[in-house]
Amino acid sequence: MATQLDITVERRMPVAAERIAAVMFDPAQDQTWMKALSGVDVLDQPVAIGARVRRHARFMGKDISWITVVRDYVPGRRLELDIAEGPFVGVVTYEITATGDSSSVVRIRNVGSPGQFAWMPGFLIRMAMRSSLAKDLRHLEAAATT
Repeated sequence: MATQLDITVERRMPVAAERIAAVMFDPAQDQTWMKALSGVDVLDQPVAIGARVRRHARFMGKDISWITVVRDYVPGRRLELDIAEGPFVGVVTYEITATGDSSSVVRIRNVGSPGQFAWMPGFLIRMAMRSSLAKDLRHLEAAATT
């Protein structure tokens, strides 16, 4: 049986939700906060249900590419993406919650299966993904404050 993944990382940021969303929900800015990315192809504009983006990255020593399709979008608050093509299968969700004090709680959740990486022990995949996503949130905070 393939390993099922359900990985969530969260970070409180001293940044207004609107500023975070302006970076996090704009695929043209993905490379400013997702440092593992080597390229982004925006296939459909604007961000809306059904819009597609192809991303290219390096994960665990391998070059990978995947296409996401927007399945739910609440501007400034939530972006849910189906991973339609690529080495992983599943859904990634970005959520931003304003805390009322000009800060925000930002969450990324990946749910699915490792697809082409199913041969690897699940704990290694989880550890690598959690570490990568936590770094992404640190970079997002820096990008949203500049």
